[in-house]
Amino acid sequence: MKYVSSVQTLDPRTAVVTCQGEMSILAVEELRQAVDPLLDGSISHLIFDLAEVKYTGSRVLEVLESTYERMRRKRGKVSLVGANSLVRSGLEIFKLDLVVDLYDQIEEVPIGVHPRPIKAKKAWSANVRKAQGDQKGERVRATSLRFADNILRVFMSDGREIGVPLNRVDWLAKATPSQRARWFMEPGGLAVYWEELGDGIEVRHLLAIQPWADGRSLPLEEEGSK
Repeated sequence: MKYVSSVQTLDPRTAVVTCQGEMSILAVEELRQAVDPLLDGSISHLIFDLAEVKYTGSRVLEVLESTYERMRRKRGKVSLVGANSLVRSGLEIFKLDLVVDLYDQIEEVPIGVHPRPIKAKKAWSANVRKAQGDQKGERVRATSLRFADNILRVFMSDGREIGVPLNRVDWLAKATPSQRARWFMEPGGLAVYWEELGDGIEVRHLLAIQPWADGRSLPLEEEGSK
């Protein structure tokens, strides 16, 4: 299965990466090979055409996240086109919907416009970095998990419990109960992985849903801060 169907350069600063299929962990290496040369070059606006993508696993979302961070450092931007509801759910879990531009059609994307990153995106980045540790500056780890009422509940070392509805994690929703039960904690409790399913969830992305141990969610009102 080819997950990146084409890479097209529209102008010296704009490129389109067209993806397709069910982009699980198997798509990661191919996606990196397509994106890395663009990030190392003169491209400052990277467009991902996801109209033919059925869903994106957590490892692929991590590639999109690192792509955004690298593009932000070079004062560029990332746009996503045609993401379906399952893909958008993954973007919301990773908080990427707050920092990338989303479009329904490729024709809607402004070409040749390369604005500097807005301060709201810097505020998002600071909040996600804050979510990596607890109030003492220590790394928060996952200690255990369970499935209940179609919700994945992950227990953290600082006492919080973070719940993610299975309908927002397509590859887990499609798995059987016995497959979901065969998980293991990566060293240090920084990620949970399902080897049979070929995918996993990093703790840092769970913490982005609920960055503070008292139950507060990410303050979306900061999105408009100056």
